Amino acid sequence: GGTAETSNAVYTDVNPASGSTVTQTLGQPVDCALSDMVRKEGGSGASAQIGRLQALRDSQFSGVPSGQWLIEFLSRYSADIAGLLDENPELRSQGYALLAKAETAAAGNSSFSPELINEAEAWLKGVSSVAKGSLQESAIPLKKILDSLSGHTLQEGLQAASQIIRPRFPPSVGRKP
Repeated sequence: GGTAETSNAVYTDVNPASGSTVTQTLGQPVDCALSDMVRKEGGSGASAQIGRLQALRDSQFSGVPSGQWLIEFLSRYSADIAGLLDENPELRSQGYALLAKAETAAAGNSSFSPELINEAEAWLKGVSSVAKGSLQESAIPLKKILDSLSGHTLQEGLQAASQIIRPRFPPSVGRKP
């Protein structure tokens, strides 16, 4: 057996060789699964959208424990998520559409509608059904964060989720996650 997790590269082929040697063919490293999805789905506006998402990360997510957990989650599982979405282009397209709606709500400091959260939970269930290992298990805290967002602004939802979701490795003072 092997691991269901990678750090920054997608395993595209693993062939057993003689003895205990394994030959691996690695895909391109993935810096961020969301950026990868936006590049593949976002067309000519992808670079600007990635910049806006990074600004949201820095201004909204990095200052609260549940946001730090999300940043840590994406950092840890980006290659796995990107590979899973490449294998399931319909999920990638749906995820991109949800990301665009969430970005609009967050940027406008609007509440996340229960309909958007239900749509996001259905998408998460679809992703979870094809995910493996600890990536699949991460659906539980992700759903808790989604539940906290329903009817609230991004900041209100992240603050509420921070009562139960904490990063494994809190950022050091002065260090950017």
